[in-house]
Amino acid sequence: MVFFLIVPFIYNTFIGEKFASDPQIVFWILLGYACHGMYKMVVNYMFYYKATKKLAVITSIAAIVNVILSILLVPIHGILGAAISTTVAFFLMFLIVYIYYRRNYLTLNV
Repeated sequence: MVFFLIVPFIYNTFIGEKFASDPQIVFWILLGYACHGMYKMVVNYMFYYKATKKLAVITSIAAIVNVILSILLVPIHGILGAAISTTVAFFLMFLIVYIYYRRNYLTLNV
């Protein structure tokens, strides 16, 4: 959130108004990569326990959701629709992997 708050300063100081972007786009991209970062913190358990086939299915599902949402949202919202669809896909990947982790691996370490 701190980075989102300093985005106007970064645009004005380093980039310029010619390339100024809608703050909503920056917000959705930052939120998407926050979800992706949370996913990376949990997915290592799947790598360690060699559940990569399941991980491939999860990633494929998220990719399909991303493509479908992009087809639906980009014509209406443009680049903002692409940012939203990517954020939803990253959150979906995190959520499925986290649920899988909670059901299968959390009990192994207790």
